[in-house]
Amino acid sequence: MSAFKIVQKVAKLSGISTSEPISLQSGYIRIAPEADTYIEIGYTPTISTSSSLWLKAGETVIVKESVRSQSISGIVTGSSTIVTLPSGTTSSVSVGDYVSLSGIEPSGINTVFAEVSNILSTDPRNGYQSDRVVLNWDTSSITGIITTTSSAEIRKSIKVAADSGGATHITEVQITNSL
Repeated sequence: MSAFKIVQKVAKLSGISTSEPISLQSGYIRIAPEADTYIEIGYTPTISTSSSLWLKAGETVIVKESVRSQSISGIVTGSSTIVTLPSGTTSSVSVGDYVSLSGIEPSGINTVFAEVSNILSTDPRNGYQSDRVVLNWDTSSITGIITTTSSAEIRKSIKVAADSGGATHITEVQITNSL
């Protein structure tokens, strides 16, 4: 038996629905349905009664998702958003991942779910000493001085979809030890 620490609570799902984005911290997603339920996890999860995870009412499962995050040093706004990583680093996220941004001023630049559309490699000849992450996210309306705080980061995010006759409870947990 294991002990769990709650990392973050996710609003329960009812019927056929999809969660709000979950900015992964531990990557251990605990799912507990009140009724028989089909589950899918991903960026745009779609339920399939032939291939989705099926859980019996009252059963609990913990699914492990990969956690990817790193600090960021700058932002360039526009029709797509470019996230600059600290000097000498490569991207921990990949094209096709969905990510959240936090720790950026003004707060309107932070997002909880944007797709990574490209990774621009280090280009020292043109002054880029690290990778840059291009997001399919229009920030052209955000004006003023954009600054990153010491806690500014980019972090992989997912969604959980459920097809259930009742409520499905979702929590991100940390497994602390075995009892």
